[in-house]
Amino acid sequence: MKKILFIAGTRPEAIKIAPVYLAMKRRHKFDPILCATGQHSDLMRHGLEPFGITPEISLDTMRSGQPLHRLLGMLFQQIGDVMAQVQPDVVIVQGDTVSAFAGGWCAFYEKISVTHIEAGLRTGNLHHPFPEEATRRALTIVSHIHMAPTDAARQNLLKEGVPARNVVVTGNTAIDALYMTLEKRSSLAADGSTSHPYPKPYGSASHGYPNTARRQILVTGHRRENLGTGLQNLCEALLHLAKNFSDVDIIFSVHPNPAVDGPVRELLGSTANIRLVPPQDYQQFVDLMADCYLIISDSGGVQEEAPALGKPVLVTRTTTERPEAIERGANRLIGCETNAIIEAATELLTDAGVYQKMSAAGCPYGDGKASQRICDYLEGLPVSDFIG
Repeated sequence: MKKILFIAGTRPEAIKIAPVYLAMKRRHKFDPILCATGQHSDLMRHGLEPFGITPEISLDTMRSGQPLHRLLGMLFQQIGDVMAQVQPDVVIVQGDTVSAFAGGWCAFYEKISVTHIEAGLRTGNLHHPFPEEATRRALTIVSHIHMAPTDAARQNLLKEGVPARNVVVTGNTAIDALYMTLEKRSSLAADGSTSHPYPKPYGSASHGYPNTARRQILVTGHRRENLGTGLQNLCEALLHLAKNFSDVDIIFSVHPNPAVDGPVRELLGSTANIRLVPPQDYQQFVDLMADCYLIISDSGGVQEEAPALGKPVLVTRTTTERPEAIERGANRLIGCETNAIIEAATELLTDAGVYQKMSAAGCPYGDGKASQRICDYLEGLPVSDFIG
């Protein structure tokens, strides 16, 4: 039996690791252990609870106002202690967070094999996104098995000299998590429970929202490169849209980072058809995506999930490591300038042909079986072959 240690600290990591962790739980050849680093403890809980997962290990690393280098130091110390205690055969990290970086490099220092889920994403710009682009490049150096979500990600890794035998194209586990959540919603609705089988205080007239006929724009924003001017530009654009489209409601899921929460509430808090809502658990957020008309976001996960729901995404970034949906036409990269956001959103709200083309473009990020492929590969690989 292979002892697998998952390292995760943020909501996106929790959501994308959950299907793999659960798939391993169902197999007799794995002993999966989840270590929650405490990087974003409340948000990570939002990602895990809908899947019924409780971490076996929880760390205490986050401090108010803590800069990244101090967080990283805390993570190295505590994750290193966990590895000495657990002595895993394999460490699995996901994506490009500080927790993933610390988990991968701690494992490397202990000569433990590292498997990187969602490997090979690149923008080519170390400062966009910051610091994620540097983090994922650094993880490639110490990882032995690279689970690439798309062939484009695989090609990025091959160009950097990663041996082809160590790269597996799996699809993105975000789609697994999305399909699992939609299936749960459908099965409960089929049982006659309710069309919304979990608390959903925002986005539906059946739960007190103004009008089912009103179109909804779902908004998120949290990238460091968009803090300050970019966030202000976004808010000014939303104010314009709210004023000029009286039939539209804007739902902004506000990140708890004070650099996001404070300015957003100050600029948008008194506008009648803008609702500022706290971060939702994953089931609730999927419901918001399913109900909305379009999405404005700088989130990586939303870029993957929304095309599977037929929801156009206006990506408020200048670069993206997920070009597949841009190339297909499901998402549009627009930057974070006020006029660009207004123009792109206005077009989708007024031109049904443009909207339908984006909505029908489809999802290039997987078929919901990425977790199965990851488990199949790792199950068939002798432990002695994990370290290359």
